[in-house]
This record gives sequence, C-alpha cells and structure tokens, in this order.
Amino acid sequence: MYSALFQPHQGHTFTPLTPTPPNRLHNALTRLLTHEAWKPDYVLHDITRRQTREMRHFLLDELNRLRLDIEIAPLYNLQPLLIQLLLSATQSLLLIKAIDAAIAPHKTLPPELLSQIFIYCAPTSLTFPPTHSQATMAPWTLMQVCSRWRKVALGTPEIWRCVTISYRLSRDNDKRKWAKRIRRIVLAAHDILIRGTRTLTVSLAAGTYRCEYLLGDRNPITDIILPVSKRLTHIFVNSSDILLCRFLESSPLAFDSLESIRVDLDHNWALRPRTGVLNDMLVLSHSPRLHTIEICDPSSKSDQLARLHTFKLPWIQLTHVILIDAWTTPEACYSLLSQCRKLTKCILCISFEQKRTPSSTSFRPDCVLHTKVQSIGFHFDFPLERGSFFPADFLRPFVLPSLKALEISGTELNPGHHIEDDILSLVNRSQCKLERLKMIWMRLNHDQEVELDNLLVAISPNLVECELNSLPLSCSILDLAARGLLLPKLEVLTCDIMSWGDLDRFLDLVECRSNETLRPHSIVKSAMVHFRQSYDVGEFTKAVRERAMSAMRRAEQAGRCIEITGLQGRGW
Repeated sequence: MYSALFQPHQGHTFTPLTPTPPNRLHNALTRLLTHEAWKPDYVLHDITRRQTREMRHFLLDELNRLRLDIEIAPLYNLQPLLIQLLLSATQSLLLIKAIDAAIAPHKTLPPELLSQIFIYCAPTSLTFPPTHSQATMAPWTLMQVCSRWRKVALGTPEIWRCVTISYRLSRDNDKRKWAKRIRRIVLAAHDILIRGTRTLTVSLAAGTYRCEYLLGDRNPITDIILPVSKRLTHIFVNSSDILLCRFLESSPLAFDSLESIRVDLDHNWALRPRTGVLNDMLVLSHSPRLHTIEICDPSSKSDQLARLHTFKLPWIQLTHVILIDAWTTPEACYSLLSQCRKLTKCILCISFEQKRTPSSTSFRPDCVLHTKVQSIGFHFDFPLERGSFFPADFLRPFVLPSLKALEISGTELNPGHHIEDDILSLVNRSQCKLERLKMIWMRLNHDQEVELDNLLVAISPNLVECELNSLPLSCSILDLAARGLLLPKLEVLTCDIMSWGDLDRFLDLVECRSNETLRPHSIVKSAMVHFRQSYDVGEFTKAVRERAMSAMRRAEQAGRCIEITGLQGRGW
C-alpha cells in the first residue's frame, strides 16, 4: 500500500504514505479517490496507469472495510454485557426449573410414569356421554389440564379399555332431539373407541317411542361397533328391541378378537310392550375367538327362543352358553348340547309347553354324551293352567362324566315330580364327582317334602357346596354330617330347617366343623338357614335359640358367616 505508485518526472520526488488513524485515513483515502491532480509536468506510462487503476479498486475495498469498522466499533463494547446477560438468563432458567420441580414435581415426571398414575386415578369404566358424576372425573378432567396431559391421556389405552355408550329418551326430551343426539353420539364414539377400547357396552333406548319412527332404517348400534369391531373382546348390548334385533340380524361383522357377548333383550328403560322378535344372530357368524354367549330376556314368553339352536352362530367353538330368563324348548336344549362339543358351562331355561304331556318323547334323543361339561344348570317353567309336571325322561339322555356343578330350579315343585330320583340317576349314569349342588324351587305348599337323602348320600364324598333354597335337610342327614359320616368336604350350606330338633342338630354340625382339628373334615365357612318352625315357649327351645345366637356371634368373630333367619318370633 505504501510502495511507489507513480514514476515522477525529472526534478520531482514521491513521498510514500505513512499509517494514520482510521478516521484520518478514511478522509485521506476519500480525497485521494475523488480528486486527481492533473499537472502538465506529470507523464503517466501505461503500466503506471494500470497500477493506479488497480490500486484505486483496492483502496475502495479498504474504504468499505473502514466504514464497516467505524459503524460496528461501538458494538464491541456491548459484547461483554451480552455474555453476562446470557449467563444470567441461563441461571434464571435453571432457577425457574428448580422452583417448578419443588412446587409441582409432576411436571418433571416421564410420560410412562404419568400414564400409570392416570390409569390408577381413572375409573375402571367410562360412560359416554359422561354422566353428571363422571363429568369431573378422569380422563375428561385430565385432558383439560394441559396439552402434555391430554397427549398422555389420549395415548394411554388402559384408560379407554372399558367404555359404556348410553343414551335414552327421557320424558322431557323431544323425540327429534333424541334422533339428532344419537347421530352425534355415533360420530363422537368413533374417536373415543379407537383409543384402545376392548370392552364395549351399548345402551340406547327411546322410551315409549318406536325407534323405527325416529331413526328410519338406520342402525346406530352397528354404526358404533363397525369401525372397531376387529379390536373388541367383550360386548354387552342392552337397547330397544328393534335396534337390537337389527344389529343381531344384520350382515356379519369382522369380530376378529371378540371373546364374549351378552345380549339383554329387555332393558329397564322401555315403557312399552316388546315388538321385535329375534330370529337370528347372523352378525356373530364370523367370530373365530368367540367362546361365551349370554342372552337375557326377562319379558319373553314361553318358547321365545325355540329356534335358538338354528341361529347361525359358531356353536362348535363355544365353551359357555348362558340363558337368563330366555326360554327355549327341550328340543333346542338337546341340539345345543350336541352341537357345542367344547362346552364347559351351560345354563338353559327350558319351557314345557301346555300341549306337551309326560309321554311325549318323540323329540328326545337316545343319548347326549358330553365329556367336557363341568357346570350345567336347568331352569324349568311349568304351565300352571293344567297343573305342573316334570317329564321323567328329560334328563335320561344326558351322560356328563366331567360334571362338577349342577343347578336345578323350577317355578313349582311337586313331590310327584321325583326330581331327586332323576338327578340321582344322572349322577350314577355319568359317574361324575359332583362338587356343587344348587336347587331352587318355589313351592306353594311348604308342607310338601322332597326326599333328598339318597341323592346327598350318593354325592357326599366330593360335595363342597350344597344350596337347597326352600328345601329342607332331614334330621338323619344333619346327624350323620355332625358325626363326620357324611359331607366331609362341605364348606357352604343353604337349606331350610323345619323343627327345633333339626336346628339343634344343625348347630352340632356347625360347632364340630368350626376348626381344623377335625381334619380331614373341612370347616363350614358359610351357612344360611331359614328356620320355619313357629314360636314355642319351652326350656328346650330357649336353650336352642340362645345356642344359635351364640354360634352366629362366634362365627362372625372367627371370620365365618353363619346366618339363621326366622328366630325373631313373637314372645322372645
């Protein structure tokens, strides 16, 4: 920069520039670049002219740099201040985080742990639309705290695993609003169920209105279930009969994971007689994992499900078939047990039509052998108009070698039925080891007695639970059991006691089975007795009553349950 640029004429010399401060150098360069001396004694050669032009461009660049240095010079003084402010900001952020962690430690919890806390706090079942009591409960409240909590709640499938979609038309609501509300519920339900719902309950009812008039041909139950049918494992449907029949009789859905379904054909909200008749359950025909079907129909008439065995269901894979007040026929009963070869538990409601007589056995097969049934229950309905009867040959075809639990109930028991002989024949024929016997029979005349001694003696070695509702135990059975000769494994007992003497023997049984010193005999853990003897004043009756009250108190203190009803008669 300070080398000679010009070749001076003879007699002239060139004085090179010396370093100057930035401001002065700036001014000097500016003058140099804007003023050019044209003296007559200057002769510029071509080489000198080119060097001058190059130096001019170089000086212009240097001038721009100088201008920039002059402009940013004050900023260099701010750099230490910026470094100090950044350090102070970092320290302040750390302090804020420390304060948040001390005041609200949940903000620092990882999403996995926060999800487990939500699962613990959330109810086991959610109702949508939420009821007034559930509106302030998780997960609705959890999702309103902050975006992070909402994200964790929506991403936790366990919270949404069990959902109930329920809506009914109350008397104050307009029927048009109900139909619109149902459509909105169907749209919103999909966004909820895709979060991980496995157990779904659907309850839709229109009260006294006919759903077909409110919804037309639409099927809201199918619309709710269809988008998530492949994920559901358990379904409970309790809706108006028309909607329910539409769903069950509709085209098959892909229930790839469905294991059980319960259908309630009579809901508590309906205030009008039933109009729908269930003819099939075609929607379940493509359910490879379905093993349990439960049908409840309290309002059904006799033989309402007479064609149940013809429904297009995967009978061959079912392990549990349960009918609750859903009456079918003996023919359907035989057919179901013949088709369901994997059946382990079965409860069937059998209705005997009025036209059938005890001698009508054309429908009875010769043998129904089932090697896997462990628990079976028969509920019988007898026509009272022509007198009740129990066909003596109804249980005769059954051979159940794996049977462990048997339940028999009926609308009215008559000593002429000889039901105890039929049960004994079933046990002997099947050679099964019965562990639980339950008999429930509503008798109009309690003076009628049923002889159960032979049956109880036959099943005594393995019997653990014996429930005889409205049926008495004889004094001989009570006496043998108290002496340890019968019912060695008995733990649960329910029966009627008809006299003070039988009650005294029952107390002997309870007292001798109250501790483990009498092994191999088991302890009677639960006993419920209905005492039917009228009040009688006497020393013996007072002593037995005091003994009974004392036995109940001691059992309660020992953690057992001994309950004797009917002792609070007049005069005590």
